[in-house]
Amino acid sequence: ARFDEDGIDAFIVAGVDAHQSEYIAPRDERRAWISGFTGSNGVALVTRDKALLWTDGRYFLQAEQQLDADVWTLMKEGTSNVPSLDEWVAKNMPAGSTVGIDPFLTSPSEYNRRVIRWTEENIKIESLSVNPIDAWLWADQPSISPDPVFVHPLKYAGVASTDKIEQIRKVLTDKSVFAHVVCALDDIAWLLNLRGNDIKFNPVFMSYLVLTQTDTILFINQNKLTDEVKQHISHVQVQAYDEITNFLPTLGLSDSKRIWIDPSRCNLAVYQSVPPQAIYQDMSPIYAIKAHK
Repeated sequence: ARFDEDGIDAFIVAGVDAHQSEYIAPRDERRAWISGFTGSNGVALVTRDKALLWTDGRYFLQAEQQLDADVWTLMKEGTSNVPSLDEWVAKNMPAGSTVGIDPFLTSPSEYNRRVIRWTEENIKIESLSVNPIDAWLWADQPSISPDPVFVHPLKYAGVASTDKIEQIRKVLTDKSVFAHVVCALDDIAWLLNLRGNDIKFNPVFMSYLVLTQTDTILFINQNKLTDEVKQHISHVQVQAYDEITNFLPTLGLSDSKRIWIDPSRCNLAVYQSVPPQAIYQDMSPIYAIKAHK
């Protein structure tokens, strides 16, 4: 019934969060909730009459133990004669089918690859405005962690946040790019010399960041910011976490005022909130600078 209301014939249940993290917060464990499989890598596909889960060789045994074999089919990635999710859909879903996705849990790279492959078979891909698991199914879904963000002291960070920001701005200038949108949580933690507890064993916090030639804007649930942190990031403007896709269109981006997006470390909802001609697509400059020790 849910499929009919959403106008879809299948739904991809991703095992990532809105920041393409492999290790995720309890709230984002949708694939684990629906399938019972708790490994860090895996993606599920639920159709009108099938449920399939893909994972890699690290997790074959665990998946066999955790999945209900009467309901789920385990697709062992990388083994002979096992098609990828993209290929399975192309070969098994009828022409005219629609596959639903959550654009916040899908990378632009994945989306573009699937559009190209599935269009050949007359299969459509539909971005849903609400994730059906969040909206209708997972009644006791955990809330976003309320744990506060904390300062990573300069004696450990080595370089001040303001200096790191200037380094990135110089790269933007060299590439004639106006702004950079940062979705990867570890990049934001590194850039601002902040740490958090939102994901177990990963010192990160749920946020986005937009760095322009003149401003730095952090998108975060503001109740996570202590007075010490607010003082530490006094050079940064703060907006609500969910405002990112409303904010980007206000930048007046164009082919002469572009924004740098890393399509493998960003989500489709953020990517599609920017005019296509305004996107400068490349690996994040933070990634390379972070690697210099």
